[in-house]
Amino acid sequence: MEARRLRHALRRQRVALHPDAGDVHDCHPPEVEEWPEDRLADLMVREIEEGVADTGVRAGHIGEIGCETPTDRERKVLRAATQAQGRTGAMLMIHQGWKPGDQVTQHRLLDTVEASGGSVRRTVLAHVDRTGADPGLQASVLERGVTIEYDIFGYEVSRAGAWDREVPSDIRRILDLRRLIEAGFRDQLVVAQDICFKTMQSAYGGVGYSHILRRLLPGFRALGVSDDDVHAILVTNPMRLLNFTEPVE
Repeated sequence: MEARRLRHALRRQRVALHPDAGDVHDCHPPEVEEWPEDRLADLMVREIEEGVADTGVRAGHIGEIGCETPTDRERKVLRAATQAQGRTGAMLMIHQGWKPGDQVTQHRLLDTVEASGGSVRRTVLAHVDRTGADPGLQASVLERGVTIEYDIFGYEVSRAGAWDREVPSDIRRILDLRRLIEAGFRDQLVVAQDICFKTMQSAYGGVGYSHILRRLLPGFRALGVSDDDVHAILVTNPMRLLNFTEPVE
């Protein structure tokens, strides 16, 4: 949603919305190829401190920064985003992709954050739902201090181009979260409702934005996740991450 429409939505709705800075996926505007990393970082900082273009709508965090493959352009944007994170104290969210057997991509992304002066503890890896098939990988990235986000609840559909990526059920997602809580990682877990296709919207027959709150909370309780733990991953952890901290620079 472009910034002016978002500003209009903010005025009409009673729910808080949290704009972001940065680019998703390897479909960047031409300036990403042309500009040096410092200039890209300057743009993200300006969107946080002053607002997007001339709208006055300020971004509240950075990302999700697309690192699906990742490509050279995606790595460049990630380095710039990490610089902006260090300069603003904002949370950084990374869009990552995972295929079974991959033990290195997520670690390399975190290596980039560290090498570019950012904070892994202020970084969130999004869309980790499928990585539950590799508990060892999950533990190894969590031990570095990053937060991981399960965020595709209600989406249990295979699709062209992703036949090698088994889609977990909501029950599997909750059991994964319970396992990670029991392993001591509760404070590094968040959940969200990523709506990225029209068919995921309730108006088009999907589960919609209210799926977690309306349908899944009883499932968390039934599968042994306490109310305190649910509050942590739904409220306490996001609140801590979305609050700005002192800039590194």
